[in-house]
Amino acid sequence: MIGEVIAYFKGKITGVRVLSGGKIETSEQGLGSILGTEATWLATSVSTPMSNGILMGEGDALVTTKDGEVVIIRKIGIGWSTGRGRKANRRGGFSI
Repeated sequence: MIGEVIAYFKGKITGVRVLSGGKIETSEQGLGSILGTEATWLATSVSTPMSNGILMGEGDALVTTKDGEVVIIRKIGIGWSTGRGRKANRRGGFSI
């Protein structure tokens, strides 16, 4: 299972807040699937801007499947702006 995609979500940023020290808090929500089951995604993360434009971030997500199961996920990753508004590309790892 290492390296296998077990979940895919696509969504929108629903809120952004600037914290002390230049850190950025982002809230997001989306739809997708986890282990082949449809689910919703609610997440909050805090990102620290690096000098090269990359954002280092970590946060928590709540995934609820259409069957009512709930999974709490810890996420860590990097992101960078696409140059189109608040859109960004992100890559990272997750632990359940």
